[in-house]
Amino acid sequence: MKKVIYLGLLLLLVLSIFVTSCGKTETTTATTSATTITTSQADKTTTQPQQVYKLTFGTLNPSNDSENTDVTRAWFNWLEKESGGRLQMNLIADNQAAAPADYWDAAKNGVIDIALQLSDFMAGRLPVSDVVSLPSIFYDPNGITESKVLKALYEKYPEIQAEYADMQLLFIHGSSFSQLHTSKKLVKTMADMKGMVIGAPSTTLSDVTKLMGGTPENFGTEDLDAMQKGISEGEWGSYAKNVVFGFMDVVNYTTDISLTSNYWIFVMNKNSFNNLPADLQELFTGENAWKIGELYAYNDYLSELKNKQKHIDAFKARGNPEPYVLPADEKAILDQTLQPIVDQWIKDVTPKIGEAKARAILEDTIKFSKQYSLESLDLNQYKQTLCDWGAPGYQN
Repeated sequence: MKKVIYLGLLLLLVLSIFVTSCGKTETTTATTSATTITTSQADKTTTQPQQVYKLTFGTLNPSNDSENTDVTRAWFNWLEKESGGRLQMNLIADNQAAAPADYWDAAKNGVIDIALQLSDFMAGRLPVSDVVSLPSIFYDPNGITESKVLKALYEKYPEIQAEYADMQLLFIHGSSFSQLHTSKKLVKTMADMKGMVIGAPSTTLSDVTKLMGGTPENFGTEDLDAMQKGISEGEWGSYAKNVVFGFMDVVNYTTDISLTSNYWIFVMNKNSFNNLPADLQELFTGENAWKIGELYAYNDYLSELKNKQKHIDAFKARGNPEPYVLPADEKAILDQTLQPIVDQWIKDVTPKIGEAKARAILEDTIKFSKQYSLESLDLNQYKQTLCDWGAPGYQN
């Protein structure tokens, strides 16, 4: 009789199911198996302690931004779980690890193990990769698509891989595209831009500003101060940038133009990577790595939508117009005006990779941007993963 009861309970245990807080159904069979493995690892650890590898990750972004509170936290959770506790990650945020332009070198020189470097601060160092920052070439301008494009280009072209040869590249992810934000007047046409001093944080945006008739200035980290003092009349940036760094309080108009974007590079010190055993190295390479980049891009995409609405609400409260979307005919004129920037990029990288290869990379960038448009992607997968990995902002 006891055997019958025991077998009945065992059968119920195997067949029963439960629903997680993220709405994902799992079986207790898998849970029991995982528990068995964990127990086995624990027994092994008791008799033969395993080495713990502590890694630092430096970023200029705020510790309280959802990028870190959700995505970085979820990534760390995943790494520590998949490594069986052998990886311990330490976040150094709020621009404490290095100057904004120096995160790449901080990782290269071993000051930190992993760095997040913004492409805007890498002028001239990644010229081929910068193809994704050329104006008006994306069919669907958003950071998730840009992430997919960057991955496809990196995997196809050794010329792009070579730009990261002195580091262990983990992944690159796209960012929200830049809008034109101004303080004194709304820019509807290029004629409106004439003579305006505009903060342009990258070479591409500087060239864009010139061709549109404005006067570009790279104020670096002083761009907000320049607007507050009236030195600058506008700046290029995402809606999220304006909210996070305080620009929303000094701009009164936005031309929603989605013209160009930067990208975020995650690199690891080579010695830090080589000191890891092979199974832990795998967590930082290939699909394991690139999928993390897409999670960051997805979070950035949602953040941009929320922050755009904050702009609309703030402008409405101040009696200012909503962001102005450039009409198709005006956008066509602008695209034609900015074509010399694309042509110049081909000329600039030709000595390094050849004109034929430069044109092929440009054509693939345009092709991939259509192939990986948002309408072709399943965005729910990113939300589910972040929920499963314990991102606080994605729990149901």
